[in-house]
Amino acid sequence: MDDEFQEAGKVVKRVLRRAAREIDIGDRLLEIAEYLEECVRDQGAEPAFPVNLSLNEVAAHYTPSPDDEVEVSPGDILKVDIGAHVNGAIGDAAITLSFDNDLGERLAEAAREALEAAIETIRPGVECREVGRAIGEVCRDRGFKPVIGLTGHQIEPWNLHAGVSIPNDDLPGYEDKLEEGMVLAVEPFVTTEDGEGDVKPGSTVEIFSVRNPNQRSRLNLHRIYEDRKSLPFARRWVGKAPRVKFELLRLSKLGAVKAYPELVEVNGEPVAQWEHTVVVTERGCRVLTE
Repeated sequence: MDDEFQEAGKVVKRVLRRAAREIDIGDRLLEIAEYLEECVRDQGAEPAFPVNLSLNEVAAHYTPSPDDEVEVSPGDILKVDIGAHVNGAIGDAAITLSFDNDLGERLAEAAREALEAAIETIRPGVECREVGRAIGEVCRDRGFKPVIGLTGHQIEPWNLHAGVSIPNDDLPGYEDKLEEGMVLAVEPFVTTEDGEGDVKPGSTVEIFSVRNPNQRSRLNLHRIYEDRKSLPFARRWVGKAPRVKFELLRLSKLGAVKAYPELVEVNGEPVAQWEHTVVVTERGCRVLTE
């Protein structure tokens, strides 16, 4: 399984490099997402979750709908969050791309530097909040705020959000200590001083995961669960007809599937993100996605 985590990380690294090189103004988000997901599959892996393409004040969980017409525009700040799995072993990483936006460039650089500081902190015995402290300090030193409503997360086979969480600041309730062998997705989110530093659900819901495959439905939840277990999937992977969305939302109310709405900065301020997957080693950590 260790080799498979490493392979998943390599796939994510290669696809993110392609994203950074190729995404440009005028590109449709739907075409970007489908292209990057196909890049993952072309390398013998599967998407661990739908490609997230979150613009500006949208911090996370935006993936295009089947009829999405949104394009990258001048001034946009685009978070590209990609996951790949190899037999359930997951790699998860993200970058921020800024298009003719100086503030976006500075936010992205702060997020990247915060991630570097967090990685330097990780070793067995360190409390999760200590990693968050490193993130928060960098954000404030750059004149920005960490987004504390989002966290990094432990990863286990077939489980994207398992065990401990890694906060984006020094916060109470995150006293769990890191242990050798843990796989972690560390992902600083950064916003401006005018931001609340928190997120709220937005109106777009295009990502779901199966919770009860035995629930009666027009959709074949058993097949989805056999393919993905509890890993998230996009509505566009299941069907493009409007009735598919209505059925997924109905199932979410029943608890048979979990819905992941887009998450938006509370004050509508822009957000940047940077993320790597790491494994905790005897004296530190090893980055799997660079």
